[in-house]
Amino acid sequence: MELLIALSAVLLLYVVRLRSYNFHWSDHLGVYFSFQHEAVTEGESAVLTETITNEKKLPLPMLHVMFLMSRNSRLVDYNGAFQSEDTVNNEIFSLKPYHQIVRRLRINCPKRGCYRIYDVSIESSNPFWDGRYKKELPQETSLFVYPAHTDLDKLLPIFHQMMEQYLTIRYSMEDPFLLRGIRDYQTTDPMRLINWKASAKGTGLQVNLYEHTSNAEIILLLDLSQTMEDSEAKTLLLEETIRITKSLASLFLDQGIPTGFATNAVSCLTLTPVLVEAGSGKSQDILINESLSSLLLLRSLSSMEDILTKAVEMEARNPVYVYISPSGMPLPDSLEELFALHPGSMVLLPYPAKETPPSFKSETAATYTLEVNVDESK
Repeated sequence: MELLIALSAVLLLYVVRLRSYNFHWSDHLGVYFSFQHEAVTEGESAVLTETITNEKKLPLPMLHVMFLMSRNSRLVDYNGAFQSEDTVNNEIFSLKPYHQIVRRLRINCPKRGCYRIYDVSIESSNPFWDGRYKKELPQETSLFVYPAHTDLDKLLPIFHQMMEQYLTIRYSMEDPFLLRGIRDYQTTDPMRLINWKASAKGTGLQVNLYEHTSNAEIILLLDLSQTMEDSEAKTLLLEETIRITKSLASLFLDQGIPTGFATNAVSCLTLTPVLVEAGSGKSQDILINESLSSLLLLRSLSSMEDILTKAVEMEARNPVYVYISPSGMPLPDSLEELFALHPGSMVLLPYPAKETPPSFKSETAATYTLEVNVDESK
């Protein structure tokens, strides 16, 4: 009889514990990820903090944590004990009641991109190891990996020429909002400059004089259309072109020039072409870097004519366009027409070292070529 009572008690305990795990194993159980910094530059490392908490009386003898991470990242244990380049990362823990585990992992970021951790799932079992439980946990943790700067020793001479071009055109532009005075009409003056109110006083036709503009904006037009055969060299050239765009944007912003950005490449976050209105300051530099980080190099991209239409709709003030393309193809007619309407626009054509530079030149914009060494790209 006593043996029967003991067996009944054991069976009751088993059923109670089993039901407790069946219904409450995931209560107050959390898995959280966070990066030490919001952004790093390609080639650098980031620190990922993984926190697992069990805030209940039930222990978890086995907790299997799985999560997906960007394939461009390289996960390394903080003490260098293991390395993994797998997209799916698997870890096994054992948690006591009211137990917290904090792990810090170093992630090598060899390429630009938006490194995301998502689709976190957890599996566990009861102390009797006769059942398995699984649950999906929502998670959206991301890290921007900015493109590195290109070789500034090669880019700076071209940038200085661009600045001379920009300053020349800026001081030839008049700001319609800054009236400097009026003077007598001359036959070469356009009708739009006539001040009809002053002319009505009987002193003859008078025209307005305006101050030179101080707010000409730079709009970078990045064409990442792929016209070469699919190869590693092509990908390296496209990546180096993105670095060139990043460096140019930073250089113009450092000069206090409002800078915007448009491209026919799509963002991995929105799956639409990227358009960044002109702005200035540190926040604009961050916005352009994040946009460049998120670009996907797809074989099929929107045409630059479509992007150009959207760029014009951004209503930049006195825009000076800088068209950047590694394709080596002649400019679309629509771009030539746009450049004719906006004097001072420029074209930059990166090309691989040891290859012949692009021979064509724009009819309406200053054209520059830049040799890049794709064999040593970052």
